[in-house]
Amino acid sequence: MNTPEVSSQNQKDELECVHDLFQKSFSDATRSIMEIVGHKMTVSQFTIRFLDGEEFVNQIEDERENTYFASMMKISTPIHAQTVFLITEKDGRQLYSSVTNNGEKSRVLISDEMIRGIGEINNMVGSAFINCLADLLRRTIHNTVPMNTFDMLGPILQSVVMQEGIPPKEILVADALIHEEDEQSFHIRLFVLTERHALQNAISQAEES
Repeated sequence: MNTPEVSSQNQKDELECVHDLFQKSFSDATRSIMEIVGHKMTVSQFTIRFLDGEEFVNQIEDERENTYFASMMKISTPIHAQTVFLITEKDGRQLYSSVTNNGEKSRVLISDEMIRGIGEINNMVGSAFINCLADLLRRTIHNTVPMNTFDMLGPILQSVVMQEGIPPKEILVADALIHEEDEQSFHIRLFVLTERHALQNAISQAEES
């Protein structure tokens, strides 16, 4: 099936719109995390990019055995998308230490409690994304309950994302570096697997309404 052609100007406008969407999502999520940890946090770096399936697989090849705290959620309406929120093991331990005031972050064993705790933080990012997307599209967003896990990146993507069929789709990759007031920082990544033209059409329809 042929997909609609998208002009370079429309692509630029779409990218700017999506950039603003995710930047606001990460900023809103950071404010929520601040309320938990009790001190200031800021988003110091932020990037987004679209990759086709092959590019995505090639770029993550060296990271497949790295361990991550992950939260996975599926969106069914008004666009079909699979989302994966990721925090590295190192950054997850640091963030968990900040939330629980446990200074022994490097010695704490990975437990179900830690996975749930980091999952709740990932869920804040997910909730901020869903709310911002709903505002942008002026539609109610239907999504599944997030599933939280701790595993290597390869198995995470294999079990949750790869089954969706990466090759014919594009993956939106958003990266944010969040700094705490004590100069520590942690990195949050978001993968959104969807049909790009579907997202672009939804944005265009919202702008025209």
